[in-house]
Amino acid sequence: MYKKKDDVSELVKALSNGEQRHFHHLYNIANKGERTANFWVLYESIRSGKSQLPNLEMDARAQTSGKRLLYENLLKSLRSLHDNASIDISIQNLLTNVELLYNHGLANQAKLMLHKAYTLALKYEKFGLHIQVLDWEKRLNIVLTQNTRTIEVLMEEERAVLEKMMQMKNLENIYSHILSLKRQYGYARGAVKNILDRETIHSSLMPEPAACLSKKAVYYYNLILAVYYWMTFEHDLAFQHSKQLTRTNECNVLPNDYISGLLQHITSSVCVIRFDEAIVTIEQCGQYISDNKLNQSLSFTHLMLTYHSIYKMIVYNYMGNLIKLREIVTETERLLQVHQQSLPFTNRQVILANLMNSYLGLNEMDKCENAWDQLFNKQSKTIRLDIYGDLYLFRLFLLLQDQNFSVFHSAAHSAFKFFKKHFDESHQFELELSLSNTLKKDLNLEKPKVLNITLLEIKSMLLKYIAKLKAPYGFQEHYTRYVIWADALMENKPYATIAQRWYGNVKK
Repeated sequence: MYKKKDDVSELVKALSNGEQRHFHHLYNIANKGERTANFWVLYESIRSGKSQLPNLEMDARAQTSGKRLLYENLLKSLRSLHDNASIDISIQNLLTNVELLYNHGLANQAKLMLHKAYTLALKYEKFGLHIQVLDWEKRLNIVLTQNTRTIEVLMEEERAVLEKMMQMKNLENIYSHILSLKRQYGYARGAVKNILDRETIHSSLMPEPAACLSKKAVYYYNLILAVYYWMTFEHDLAFQHSKQLTRTNECNVLPNDYISGLLQHITSSVCVIRFDEAIVTIEQCGQYISDNKLNQSLSFTHLMLTYHSIYKMIVYNYMGNLIKLREIVTETERLLQVHQQSLPFTNRQVILANLMNSYLGLNEMDKCENAWDQLFNKQSKTIRLDIYGDLYLFRLFLLLQDQNFSVFHSAAHSAFKFFKKHFDESHQFELELSLSNTLKKDLNLEKPKVLNITLLEIKSMLLKYIAKLKAPYGFQEHYTRYVIWADALMENKPYATIAQRWYGNVKK
């Protein structure tokens, strides 16, 4: 791979004012001689934004050489300024010093530097760098008059570090696998739960809590269980594990996995009606992404956009807070337009599904039905089964809302067929199958009394199923929406009015 012709320009323009001052302090000497160095002329030209290079008397080859030297000097300047910007840089700089001192025959001085690197690698669980430190300790012991430790002790420590690394790799693999199962199935019931159990928490590679060998292992252990308990509807347990993931990233896991932990806690907070904590964690997540310069990644931008949008819509919709809900819906609609081409299909799908629910809360039923049409008519092999299944149930409630009873019976039959098929395959949609079976009966729903009795029966089935799941506070983020909606239909009131009443009772 080769540098692009504008890489040097991009690096110069990315420098902060402090970094420019530091570079100027280090290399302005290049401007003190009889002839200004080519790399300095290039730097001043790029920094000032001039398209031409005045007084630059050099051929193309010399210009290429000047750009290369400028790029190298810029990096040297950044290294010297940020030599303690991260633990990795600090340890690597110390190891560089060890090698320089060793090559100058100063092994005793190198030993002191190595001890500092060892302390940092041990404290911050930098396993790869820890191995490098141990290798250098073996090399230094060859020339030192007195060994730091015996070779047996060093080999034993090396084995222990490698064991920690292997455990970490195993946990990362389990986490990666449970994420793929989550993307494929959403919630896990019946046969899917058996697969989930076998391949995650009951895997031979999954350690017991006491057997976790490092802080990083504990982090991934909690992350796996937070996802697992979310998938199995045990949201109070999911919250207990996800809460452990919100601390400062003291164990230095990869930034994307730390973000995943924060996002999982947002999910868990919503599921146990900790709505304020969910909003706070959304802001914490955005701040971490900004502080660690992760917003230069398009995938992180899309991920944050998705979580920021969907969970604020969920929270404000359940609170019945129409002002905040309208604000986030308007913002999400705008962002969806801006990122329409680059946003992955799955992200657009989840955002649109939550917009559909939000339009219900805002009583914008035309937009609600339009969103439903977009989702239902864009079938894909990658569509999440739980979202697609919910469209069938949502459609039945929409028809009841519109009192469109002429097509309701056939829609209920279609829903029943869909849920029956997938229940037979994987025991998914147990509740949906029962609901659609009740609604496909030949009922005269045009009679208000029959309609209310039917809605009361549906509400009862929903509440019994949520109770069966042992959901905290009788709340299940997916199904409680239909309980509120059923009440709204029976009382002939807007969804948001009943949501406000529901949330008021929850807070009490």
